Amino acid sequence: MAEEKKERRFRWSRESIAWYERAVEYTGYNQVIWGLIASQFHPGDTVCEVACGTGSLARTIAPHVKHLTANDMDENALAYLEREIEKKRIENITIEKGDWKHVCAGKKFDILLFQQFSAFLNDWDLLEQTAERTILSILPSAEDSFRGPANTENKAELPVTAKKGSREHWEFAADFLEKKGIAYKAIPFQVDFGQPFINLEEAFSYYRHYYGAHLTERELREMADRQLQPAPCGLYLPKNKKLGVIIANL
Repeated sequence: MAEEKKERRFRWSRESIAWYERAVEYTGYNQVIWGLIASQFHPGDTVCEVACGTGSLARTIAPHVKHLTANDMDENALAYLEREIEKKRIENITIEKGDWKHVCAGKKFDILLFQQFSAFLNDWDLLEQTAERTILSILPSAEDSFRGPANTENKAELPVTAKKGSREHWEFAADFLEKKGIAYKAIPFQVDFGQPFINLEEAFSYYRHYYGAHLTERELREMADRQLQPAPCGLYLPKNKKLGVIIANL
Protein backbone atom coordinates (compact mmCIF):
# COMPACT_ATOMS: atom_id res chain seq x y z
CA MET A 1 0.00 0.00 0.00
CA ALA A 2 2.87 2.40 0.77
CA GLU A 3 4.34 1.85 -2.68
CA GLU A 4 0.98 2.43 -4.39
CA LYS A 5 0.47 5.61 -2.42
CA LYS A 6 3.86 6.92 -3.49
CA GLU A 7 3.13 6.29 -7.16
CA ARG A 8 -0.16 8.17 -6.89
CA ARG A 9 1.35 11.26 -5.30
CA PHE A 10 0.43 13.40 -8.29
CA ARG A 11 -3.31 13.65 -8.93
CA TRP A 12 -4.62 14.98 -12.22
CA SER A 13 -7.37 17.60 -12.07
CA ARG A 14 -9.35 19.30 -14.81
CA GLU A 15 -7.04 22.32 -14.53
CA SER A 16 -3.76 20.41 -14.51
CA ILE A 17 -4.87 18.34 -17.51
CA ALA A 18 -5.73 21.47 -19.48
CA TRP A 19 -2.42 23.16 -18.59
CA TYR A 20 -0.39 20.07 -19.44
CA GLU A 21 -2.06 19.49 -22.78
CA ARG A 22 -1.61 23.13 -23.78
CA ALA A 23 2.06 23.04 -22.78
CA VAL A 24 2.61 19.91 -24.88
CA GLU A 25 0.99 21.50 -27.91
CA TYR A 26 2.59 24.93 -27.49
CA THR A 27 6.15 23.65 -27.05
CA GLY A 28 6.01 20.72 -29.47
CA TYR A 29 7.26 18.47 -26.67
CA ASN A 30 5.95 15.22 -28.12
CA GLN A 31 7.48 15.91 -31.51
CA VAL A 32 10.88 16.32 -29.84
CA ILE A 33 10.43 13.04 -27.93
CA TRP A 34 9.19 11.21 -31.01
CA GLY A 35 12.20 12.39 -33.00
CA LEU A 36 14.46 10.72 -30.45
CA ILE A 37 12.60 7.39 -30.12
CA ALA A 38 10.88 6.83 -33.49
CA SER A 39 13.53 4.40 -34.73
CA GLN A 40 12.61 1.94 -31.96
CA PHE A 41 9.04 1.43 -33.17
CA HIS A 42 7.75 -0.74 -36.03
CA PRO A 43 4.27 -1.03 -37.57
CA GLY A 44 3.70 -4.51 -36.14
CA ASP A 45 4.70 -3.63 -32.57
CA THR A 46 2.62 -3.94 -29.43
CA VAL A 47 3.42 -1.25 -26.88
CA CYS A 48 2.47 -0.57 -23.28
CA GLU A 49 2.94 2.88 -21.79
CA VAL A 50 3.02 2.69 -18.01
CA ALA A 51 1.84 5.76 -16.07
CA CYS A 52 0.68 7.37 -19.30
CA GLY A 53 -1.16 10.26 -17.66
CA THR A 54 -3.33 11.98 -20.26
CA GLY A 55 -1.94 9.72 -22.97
CA SER A 56 -0.40 12.59 -24.85
CA LEU A 57 2.68 10.62 -25.92
CA ALA A 58 0.60 7.47 -26.46
CA ARG A 59 -1.54 9.36 -28.96
CA THR A 60 1.62 10.42 -30.80
CA ILE A 61 2.97 6.88 -30.98
CA ALA A 62 -0.28 5.00 -31.77
CA PRO A 63 -0.38 5.72 -35.55
CA HIS A 64 3.03 4.06 -35.93
CA VAL A 65 2.37 0.73 -34.16
CA LYS A 66 -0.08 -2.16 -34.23
CA HIS A 67 -1.50 -1.66 -30.75
CA LEU A 68 -0.82 0.43 -27.67
CA THR A 69 -1.98 -0.24 -24.12
CA ALA A 70 -2.21 2.98 -22.09
CA ASN A 71 -1.99 2.38 -18.35
CA ASP A 72 -2.45 4.76 -15.43
CA MET A 73 -4.06 4.82 -11.99
CA ASP A 74 -5.64 8.26 -12.30
CA GLU A 75 -9.26 8.15 -13.45
CA ASN A 76 -9.37 11.85 -14.42
CA ALA A 77 -6.40 11.49 -16.76
CA LEU A 78 -7.78 8.29 -18.28
CA ALA A 79 -11.25 9.83 -18.74
CA TYR A 80 -9.60 12.64 -20.70
CA LEU A 81 -7.66 10.11 -22.79
CA GLU A 82 -10.84 8.16 -23.51
CA ARG A 83 -12.55 11.32 -24.77
CA GLU A 84 -9.57 12.12 -26.99
CA ILE A 85 -9.52 8.59 -28.41
CA GLU A 86 -13.21 8.83 -29.29
CA LYS A 87 -12.90 12.36 -30.69
CA LYS A 88 -9.92 11.49 -32.88
CA ARG A 89 -11.22 8.00 -33.70
CA ILE A 90 -8.06 6.23 -32.58
CA GLU A 91 -8.81 2.54 -32.80
CA ASN A 92 -5.57 0.91 -31.60
CA ILE A 93 -5.30 2.27 -28.04
CA THR A 94 -6.69 0.24 -25.15
CA ILE A 95 -6.96 1.91 -21.74
CA GLU A 96 -6.06 -0.18 -18.70
CA LYS A 97 -6.68 1.44 -15.30
CA GLY A 98 -4.81 0.22 -12.24
CA ASP A 99 -1.42 -0.59 -10.81
CA TRP A 100 0.82 -1.48 -13.77
CA LYS A 101 2.20 -4.49 -11.89
CA HIS A 102 -1.27 -6.07 -11.97
CA VAL A 103 -2.21 -4.79 -15.42
CA CYS A 104 0.97 -6.17 -17.01
CA ALA A 105 1.22 -9.39 -15.01
CA GLY A 106 1.56 -12.35 -17.38
CA LYS A 107 1.49 -10.14 -20.48
CA LYS A 108 4.18 -9.41 -23.09
CA PHE A 109 4.68 -6.28 -25.19
CA ASP A 110 7.34 -5.59 -27.78
CA ILE A 111 8.07 -2.26 -26.10
CA LEU A 112 7.44 -1.20 -22.51
CA LEU A 113 7.48 2.59 -22.22
CA PHE A 114 7.39 4.99 -19.29
CA GLN A 115 8.39 8.57 -18.60
CA GLN A 116 8.99 10.49 -15.37
CA PHE A 117 8.36 7.23 -13.51
CA SER A 118 10.61 5.18 -11.22
CA ALA A 119 10.72 1.45 -11.95
CA PHE A 120 14.29 0.30 -12.65
CA LEU A 121 15.46 -0.26 -9.09
CA ASN A 122 12.38 -1.83 -7.48
CA ASP A 123 10.66 -3.43 -10.46
CA TRP A 124 13.39 -4.55 -12.85
CA ASP A 125 12.34 -8.21 -12.84
CA LEU A 126 8.80 -7.33 -13.92
CA LEU A 127 10.07 -4.86 -16.53
CA GLU A 128 12.25 -7.59 -18.01
CA GLN A 129 9.42 -10.15 -17.94
CA THR A 130 6.95 -7.79 -19.61
CA ALA A 131 9.11 -6.33 -22.40
CA GLU A 132 9.74 -8.68 -25.30
CA ARG A 133 12.35 -6.51 -27.02
CA THR A 134 12.80 -3.02 -25.55
CA ILE A 135 12.35 -1.06 -22.34
CA LEU A 136 12.18 2.62 -23.19
CA SER A 137 12.10 5.38 -20.58
CA ILE A 138 12.25 9.17 -20.56
CA LEU A 139 13.64 10.32 -17.23
CA PRO A 140 14.82 13.60 -15.68
CA SER A 141 18.51 14.31 -15.30
CA ALA A 142 20.11 14.18 -11.86
CA GLU A 143 20.41 17.96 -12.05
CA ASP A 144 16.79 18.54 -13.05
CA SER A 145 15.45 16.91 -9.91
CA PHE A 146 12.59 19.21 -8.87
CA ARG A 147 9.09 17.79 -8.89
CA GLY A 148 7.40 21.12 -9.48
CA PRO A 149 5.83 22.20 -12.78
CA ALA A 150 7.26 24.77 -15.18
CA ASN A 151 9.59 27.26 -13.53
CA THR A 152 12.60 29.42 -14.24
CA GLU A 153 16.17 28.19 -14.43
CA ASN A 154 16.96 29.96 -11.17
CA LYS A 155 15.74 27.51 -8.54
CA ALA A 156 16.08 30.18 -5.87
CA GLU A 157 12.99 31.78 -7.41
CA LEU A 158 10.85 28.72 -6.71
CA PRO A 159 8.38 28.94 -3.83
CA VAL A 160 9.37 26.94 -0.76
CA THR A 161 6.59 24.47 -1.55
CA ALA A 162 8.49 23.19 -4.59
CA LYS A 163 10.47 20.47 -2.89
CA LYS A 164 13.28 18.37 -4.28
CA GLY A 165 12.09 14.99 -5.50
CA SER A 166 13.52 11.50 -5.34
CA ARG A 167 12.55 10.09 -8.73
CA GLU A 168 14.98 7.91 -10.63
CA HIS A 169 17.03 9.93 -13.11
CA TRP A 170 18.45 8.74 -16.40
CA GLU A 171 22.03 8.66 -15.10
CA PHE A 172 20.95 6.22 -12.38
CA ALA A 173 19.13 4.06 -14.93
CA ALA A 174 22.20 3.98 -17.18
CA ASP A 175 24.44 2.97 -14.28
CA PHE A 176 21.90 0.35 -13.18
CA LEU A 177 21.82 -1.25 -16.64
CA GLU A 178 25.59 -1.04 -16.98
CA LYS A 179 26.08 -3.01 -13.77
CA LYS A 180 23.54 -5.61 -14.89
CA GLY A 181 25.30 -6.04 -18.24
CA ILE A 182 22.19 -5.02 -20.20
CA ALA A 183 22.78 -3.47 -23.61
CA TYR A 184 21.41 0.06 -23.62
CA LYS A 185 21.64 3.49 -25.21
CA ALA A 186 21.40 6.77 -23.31
CA ILE A 187 20.39 9.97 -25.11
CA PRO A 188 20.64 13.10 -22.92
CA PHE A 189 18.75 16.11 -24.27
CA GLN A 190 17.17 19.40 -23.33
CA VAL A 191 13.73 20.58 -24.33
CA ASP A 192 11.65 23.68 -23.80
CA PHE A 193 8.59 22.67 -21.80
CA GLY A 194 7.21 25.81 -20.24
CA GLN A 195 3.62 26.80 -19.57
CA PRO A 196 1.58 29.16 -21.77
CA PHE A 197 -1.11 31.35 -20.23
CA ILE A 198 -3.86 33.43 -21.75
CA ASN A 199 -3.58 36.14 -19.09
CA LEU A 200 -2.24 36.97 -15.63
CA GLU A 201 -5.35 35.66 -13.89
CA GLU A 202 -4.74 32.20 -15.35
CA ALA A 203 -1.08 32.35 -14.31
CA PHE A 204 -2.13 33.16 -10.74
CA SER A 205 -4.48 30.15 -10.76
CA TYR A 206 -1.60 27.98 -11.90
CA TYR A 207 0.70 29.28 -9.16
CA ARG A 208 -1.94 28.68 -6.52
CA HIS A 209 -2.66 25.18 -7.85
CA TYR A 210 0.95 24.02 -7.77
CA TYR A 211 2.62 26.21 -5.16
CA GLY A 212 -0.13 26.76 -2.62
CA ALA A 213 -3.45 28.53 -2.15
CA HIS A 214 -1.85 30.49 0.70
CA LEU A 215 0.09 32.74 -1.71
CA THR A 216 -0.87 36.39 -1.33
CA GLU A 217 -1.64 38.76 -4.18
CA ARG A 218 1.70 40.48 -3.58
CA GLU A 219 3.63 37.19 -3.70
CA LEU A 220 1.84 36.16 -6.89
CA ARG A 221 2.69 39.45 -8.59
CA GLU A 222 6.33 39.24 -7.49
CA MET A 223 6.58 35.71 -8.89
CA ALA A 224 4.93 36.78 -12.13
CA ASP A 225 7.25 39.77 -12.51
CA ARG A 226 10.30 37.52 -12.08
CA GLN A 227 9.21 34.55 -14.13
CA LEU A 228 6.65 35.37 -16.83
CA GLN A 229 7.49 36.49 -20.35
CA PRO A 230 5.25 38.11 -22.99
CA ALA A 231 4.40 35.58 -25.71
CA PRO A 232 2.02 35.10 -28.68
CA CYS A 233 -0.25 33.09 -26.37
CA GLY A 234 -0.35 35.96 -23.87
CA LEU A 235 2.19 35.04 -21.17
CA TYR A 236 4.75 32.26 -20.89
CA LEU A 237 6.43 30.61 -17.91
CA PRO A 238 9.71 29.22 -19.33
CA LYS A 239 11.19 25.88 -18.36
CA ASN A 240 14.16 24.16 -19.91
CA LYS A 241 13.88 20.48 -19.00
CA LYS A 242 17.02 18.36 -18.87
CA LEU A 243 16.04 14.78 -19.64
CA GLY A 244 17.44 11.56 -20.96
CA VAL A 245 16.07 8.72 -23.06
CA ILE A 246 17.12 5.25 -21.93
CA ILE A 247 16.71 2.45 -24.47
CA ALA A 248 17.37 -1.00 -23.00
CA ASN A 249 17.57 -3.81 -25.55
CA LEU A 250 16.72 -7.22 -24.13
